Amino acid sequence: MFIARRALRLPAHAQRRYASSSTPRGADGIVVPVEGESGFMHKRAATSEHAHESSELWRKISLYVALPGCLLGALWTKNLEEAHEAHHHHVVEENGGEEPEKVAYPYLRKLEKTFPWGEKPLFNTLLGQD
Repeated sequence: MFIARRALRLPAHAQRRYASSSTPRGADGIVVPVEGESGFMHKRAATSEHAHESSELWRKISLYVALPGCLLGALWTKNLEEAHEAHHHHVVEENGGEEPEKVAYPYLRKLEKTFPWGEKPLFNTLLGQD
């Protein structure tokens, strides 16, 4: 199937080219204006240079700010969860190897009327059961 798709594609030299493809470009891909050209080409070169600088800025922000920020957030969450699990094991050990019984407060899991789809809730099946 992939071979058939490749065969149907046009070779690179036969593909459609646009008028902008012949614009001279520098080593980094920025449009280079040629002497004696119109103001349009100078504006286009300035726009291309600005786009290149902006994309480099956002690439650096992504690599040097966002990625370390995500890693620090992940490490913070991992440490927080480890502390929570250690506390949970401590509570279980204090109660003789069993979790403490949860207190059934009268204001929690309160159902005053049925759901439109019936007696049971869609996701939390413990709701309303005492």
